[in-house]
Amino acid sequence: MPVRTLHAIGDSKFGGGSVIILRLMELGLQMGHQVEVLATDDRFCAESEAIGVRCVRLDVIRREIRPIFDWRGTQALARYLRENRYDLVHTHTSKAGFIGRRAAWMAGCPRILHTVHGFAFHERSNPVSMRLFVALERMAARWCHRLVTVSEFHRDWAVRLGIAPPEKIVAIPNGISPERVKPARTPDDVRRELGIGPDQFVIASIGRLAKGKGLEELVSILPDIRLAKPGAVLLLPGEGNLKFEGEGIIAPGFRTDIGDLLNIADLVALPSHREGLSIALLEAMAAGKPIVASDLASNIEAAEGAAEFVSVGDKAQLCRTILQLISHSDRAQQLGQAAKQRFEERYTERRMIEQYRDLYQFMLGAELAVR
Repeated sequence: MPVRTLHAIGDSKFGGGSVIILRLMELGLQMGHQVEVLATDDRFCAESEAIGVRCVRLDVIRREIRPIFDWRGTQALARYLRENRYDLVHTHTSKAGFIGRRAAWMAGCPRILHTVHGFAFHERSNPVSMRLFVALERMAARWCHRLVTVSEFHRDWAVRLGIAPPEKIVAIPNGISPERVKPARTPDDVRRELGIGPDQFVIASIGRLAKGKGLEELVSILPDIRLAKPGAVLLLPGEGNLKFEGEGIIAPGFRTDIGDLLNIADLVALPSHREGLSIALLEAMAAGKPIVASDLASNIEAAEGAAEFVSVGDKAQLCRTILQLISHSDRAQQLGQAAKQRFEERYTERRMIEQYRDLYQFMLGAELAVR
């Protein structure tokens, strides 16, 4: 009988982390596993089914904290897991990680793994909320056999916070394939489609249009940038609960042609307030683009010496740094080259997949005790 694996993400929307989860599901298939995913997002389910992974559409995990629904969802998921025995349950995202691990533990699943794509708290969380979420993470860590963090910083931080003992936590930094950012069309064709002139400067910020990504600050400084660099445009591909429009803003919605969009970008700005290890950052690095990013520890770990960093929420510094790179093209080019080299040395998909393969093989071959 093949190994049965269930990935659990709940109602999370398709975003950067989805790229990693899809690749891990493909890895399971390549290892001969029967792979399924607990998800309700239509786009994620479509992408999963396209690679041969069945989508279990149980509406038992929702992002919002709703105690009664969450309790009922945990009980329902535990029943499902008792009735459908899996050899490995791999949970993702904060909410699915908590509900999924609890239900898998209640159901007696023999191997439970959780990937921390980003904690529910961040480096600038207020002390009260941080103490609460750390306590919840410590509790949930007892319901699984291994924790994976997507950066070394987050592993060290988790150990310092006492979330789990060091031997229970492994860092496997995110990685992507260079093919993901390979352009398929000429820059002229892409610019023409989006209504961008051949000489207009393009600042791109690719990802979900959601709170916490720093997009409001980026949009607010666009008039100042256009004053100094007439014709500059801000390219914001993606979906989410935020909508942006106005002079110089191009928001074409969800796109799969990441390579084509990055190919026309003169600079990538990622002023996010919180991240695990940003896929958008790795994509920009792989494409060899000059990057301005917020000074989150995981961003600095990934791109130190290969990007310009600005304080979270500091609009003046963000504007100033972007304008400096616009006016110093030699510095921008140097950063792009350094970013691509750093990506190739540290953040390839091959390295990530090898580490997850080793972890899966270890977990499936070992007698594991939850503690």
